Amino acid sequence: FTQNLEVIEIKFAWLVYMIGGLVGGRQTYFSTEEDDVIDGEIACKVINIMNENKSWSDPRGSANGSEKLELAFIYFFQQFRKSYIGESSQNVSKAYNKLSEQLGINDQTMLLEIIVTKIGTNLKIWGANTNIINRTVALFNDLAAGYSSVRFLRKIQTAQFI
Repeated sequence: FTQNLEVIEIKFAWLVYMIGGLVGGRQTYFSTEEDDVIDGEIACKVINIMNENKSWSDPRGSANGSEKLELAFIYFFQQFRKSYIGESSQNVSKAYNKLSEQLGINDQTMLLEIIVTKIGTNLKIWGANTNIINRTVALFNDLAAGYSSVRFLRKIQTAQFI
């Protein structure tokens, strides 16, 4: 069972990395509204995978979590941030429309709350894993470095604790 679970986690990690690459490859001036809709739909899938992984991993603890999958989530959020959060996120409401329809995430602030909660969880649970911690801190640093995103971060209570 454990070996099968590891194979499934690796396949999900690969899928999340691929989705991150697709979302991160968005070209601001050449992307269509249809591209944003697709990005919103696949972002919902990643967040659903992340939520399922959390519900599966919580009872088992971090020792039984998947480092590869956690790193894939961080990569995805880093790529999504580049395309849809902060200064570069003008006119991307179609992506957030899908997030709103499927997950109730209406805007950047709500998505940032999910990302910052993930950052806090990683810092708490994966403290002994320098690879995850380094990439998690890099994601937080990138979020805090942007003028627009830091304005949104200031509104998030979880970010104030970090």
